[in-house]
Amino acid sequence: MSTERLRLLVVEDNPADADFIWESLQEVGSVSFHIESVSRLSAALTRLERRDVDLVLVDLGLPDSQGLSTLQTLRGAVRDIPVVVLTGTDDQELAVAAVRDGAQDFLVKGQFNGRMLNRSIRYAMERMRTEQARKALEGQLRQSQKMESVGLLAGGVAHEFNNMMAVVLGNAELALQQVNATQPLHANLMAIESAARRCADLTRQLLAFARKQMVAPKVLDLNESVAAMLGRLQRSLGTEVQIAWQPQATLWPVAVDPAQLEQILTNLCSNARAAMTSPGTLTIATANRVVDEPFCVTNTDAVPGEYVQLAVSDSGSGMDEATLGRIFEPFFTTREVGQGTGLGLAMVYGAVRQNGGFITVSSAPEQGATFEIYLPRHSSDAARTKDGGSGTHGK
Repeated sequence: MSTERLRLLVVEDNPADADFIWESLQEVGSVSFHIESVSRLSAALTRLERRDVDLVLVDLGLPDSQGLSTLQTLRGAVRDIPVVVLTGTDDQELAVAAVRDGAQDFLVKGQFNGRMLNRSIRYAMERMRTEQARKALEGQLRQSQKMESVGLLAGGVAHEFNNMMAVVLGNAELALQQVNATQPLHANLMAIESAARRCADLTRQLLAFARKQMVAPKVLDLNESVAAMLGRLQRSLGTEVQIAWQPQATLWPVAVDPAQLEQILTNLCSNARAAMTSPGTLTIATANRVVDEPFCVTNTDAVPGEYVQLAVSDSGSGMDEATLGRIFEPFFTTREVGQGTGLGLAMVYGAVRQNGGFITVSSAPEQGATFEIYLPRHSSDAARTKDGGSGTHGK
């Protein structure tokens, strides 16, 4: 059985103390340590730019930095790497302050051996992982709450606006019936009617985001439904973007509104096309997925169960984290003014949720984007079979 290998950076200006750390860790047989040592904070900051260190052991008294400022500077440069403080001062107040400023543990020189140091390293790494998971979950919860609040507001506004636009459109249609097409007023009424219809379309998209559309779900095979749309989708994308269709055989059935499914796929493809400024590939894939509890911990909209996944991936410009946090908000768009309403992905989000599913997205700058839609597996009263599955927790 191979031993685990951890990469440590020791920031210590006393060679004897650095040697003691190295020798102490050799006592631990279950873990293999790759240890690098530097004697100055500036050297540590340069080394950490490579981001390939698992943990830092740092003395607070260095030639170019003293006291808690050493830790504060280090934590300011690297937030995702755990730090254990080593010091020759047995000071409880200093220990509390160091932990407050981001240290995962505090060790006094001369009061620990290899096993204690190894335990401290393990504790520090586990605590860092726990903190990162907690922050990620809190961020997702805040995002979910924000989307719920925005949905309530958008739904209320859209409902009232829809009522008013129905009056405008109805009166425009009645007036058109009473005005001859040769009269100048006819053109004005046509413009009013056209604008009212566009407003009504925007209102429907807002209602879709707010999950207040009428839904008429049907049990269908997602492969058959998507395959029937491919020709039209390819024409809308143009000749420079090619669709790669990757269906999984023996797909579970889903109950979804066919009109909303078409809206979802059309908007995702349109969004992907806008992200590709040069010839590229848009991949549409389906798969059976089993979502488990660990996946739900980091995806707050998810519920454990069996799903059919519809994934749309593009080879476009990708998105940074700030954009990813807002892409489903109504009217948020990265396009130039006049080139998009910012409602396409909001509609996708609402339609997916209204059909009992959830959506995830992964992307990075210049790495394209992948939208994964999870629709619940439809089951009748008949016994279900477990064959056809291809993966757990949505990945």
